[in-house]
Amino acid sequence: MKTIVPILLAAGEGKRMRSTLPKVLHQVGGKPMIRRVMEAAALPGAEPPVVVVGHRAKELQAALGPAARYALQREQLGTGHAVMCAEEFLKAPTGAPKEGCALVVAGDMPLLTQKTLQALVDEQQKTGAALVFLSAVLKDPTGYGRVVRDEQGRLKGIVEQKDATEKERAICEVNTLVYCLDIPRLLWALRQLTTENAQNEYYLTDCVKLFVDHNMGVEALPAADPDECLGVNTPEELAHCDAICRARGERG
Repeated sequence: MKTIVPILLAAGEGKRMRSTLPKVLHQVGGKPMIRRVMEAAALPGAEPPVVVVGHRAKELQAALGPAARYALQREQLGTGHAVMCAEEFLKAPTGAPKEGCALVVAGDMPLLTQKTLQALVDEQQKTGAALVFLSAVLKDPTGYGRVVRDEQGRLKGIVEQKDATEKERAICEVNTLVYCLDIPRLLWALRQLTTENAQNEYYLTDCVKLFVDHNMGVEALPAADPDECLGVNTPEELAHCDAICRARGERG
């Protein structure tokens, strides 16, 4: 069986939470957000999750303990850089890439379900695509990267909002920061990333265009329930996700 390596991104500072608690430790439905994401990513056959930590790393590690492995992102230089910091977990003891996929998920998406992440992995294994990502169609796509397609509906790439044209900002299909990537091709792509963008960061989303340009296969899996794609950056968003979680009947 091919391996599954969950990589959970949790290095951000979370300034907009206006709290002394690390963002991903805020509770949704009576449980820390990061715990909910870890449970969703605990697929059959998956390795223990790799949590990419940065700001207040020691607090996060103390809270999660041995339930996770840790990669330190000393500087926050983008999502691509975060995955670069976890590269050692994607390689066998020989240094060769592991055979399987990396499941990369933001640590502040507490409504994700194991069913959705399993569907993502199943789609990647079925199609052999280099990358399968979860997309969502939102009424208000503000703040999200837009999924750009050609006139035939084929994927061309993902454009971050700060780099998007006015026409691209009108697109309502968005990237959700949930990816399943073939490990050997991911490691190749990470070496191609640059910081030539509005934020001077390494974007993991740039892997989409790389894979498309090299005919390696990219698939977008639309989320059945857009609520699963909600991230938390503010106290208001936290309260909204908590209300949805409790309406589902989920409590810690």
